[in-house]
Amino acid sequence: MARLHLFTAGLVTAIGAGSAGAVDLVIDYTYDAQGFFNPGTTNGALARATLEKAAADFSAILTDSLPAVNPLPNYNSQQFSGVVVWEWAISFSNPGVNGGPTVTVTDPSIAANEYRIYAGGRSLSGSTLGVAGPGGRSWSRTPSGGFSQEEIDEFEAIEAAWLENVENRGEPEGDFASWGGVVAFDNDAGTNWNYDWQTQPSPGESDLYSVALHELAHTVGWGTADEWSDWITNGTFRGPASTAENGGWVPVDAGSGHWASGTMSTVLRDGDAQETSLDPSLTSGTRKLLTDLDVAALDDIGWDINQSFSYVTAFAPADLDLDGDVDDADFALFFAAFSGPGVPTGNPPADLDGDNDTD
Repeated sequence: MARLHLFTAGLVTAIGAGSAGAVDLVIDYTYDAQGFFNPGTTNGALARATLEKAAADFSAILTDSLPAVNPLPNYNSQQFSGVVVWEWAISFSNPGVNGGPTVTVTDPSIAANEYRIYAGGRSLSGSTLGVAGPGGRSWSRTPSGGFSQEEIDEFEAIEAAWLENVENRGEPEGDFASWGGVVAFDNDAGTNWNYDWQTQPSPGESDLYSVALHELAHTVGWGTADEWSDWITNGTFRGPASTAENGGWVPVDAGSGHWASGTMSTVLRDGDAQETSLDPSLTSGTRKLLTDLDVAALDDIGWDINQSFSYVTAFAPADLDLDGDVDDADFALFFAAFSGPGVPTGNPPADLDGDNDTD
């Protein structure tokens, strides 16, 4: 799995928005044993909303149509005593247990267009903020008893069609596909998170929204799939979409599944210069969005891309308490955060014009 590391301080950028796409990144919190995404806590609820926002961004960008993957019913011979039993399983590192032991789920059902992401928080080593990647998969066939040749041909045809979904979600050869993946975020005292995607990080904070975008890219094969590695020669990524976007082959960070440190591009479709989301590090106190170069690599590994998706500058709406209306309660929050000349700044939830104060 790929890792995102933390370095030093810098500036901030804008919040993203986009339209719905065909792929649905579905976040599963079953293994969040340490409660990083616990909706009953303030930080947990914010973290959950932030990861869901990042997942929605990817769902808006990726437009492939993925067939469902379901357990295959047993095949029973009508002429003899034969029975064929199929089983498939998914595997991934446990996102909520330190050390990430392998979890195996047998015969899950994955809905059409669903790309399932198991998410959690656990202690990660050093300055690592997150780890992520696609999950593993396996399948087996267990026949017993006798079958006619016609029946053998029939259940082998059934199996072949089923395996198209199990192994590559119906995607053509050379395109990345999977049932989903796993993402874990650092959950120890060494990381000072900005949990809320609706506010920019303060100095010294690691921006969860930026890390979530970065790590979810790894779950969909960016830097982690064979289709990524196949484009790398002599330390450069040579996928045609990325090469065209970059104006030449793109240097990569050796062995890490990232662009080389400091690789620049432009924020997706809006043209603002920014260090890529998928280089190895995130500067504390900053926000990084997906860039045109990051998304070009998704194209190169086989995803269909929504070319109209873009980020737009957005600040928290006047509905400051997020209850669906603008009323006296919102004014009370604004008044409590009000700051003028000489008053300390930094009240992002009430900073409606984005100038870093509430006035």
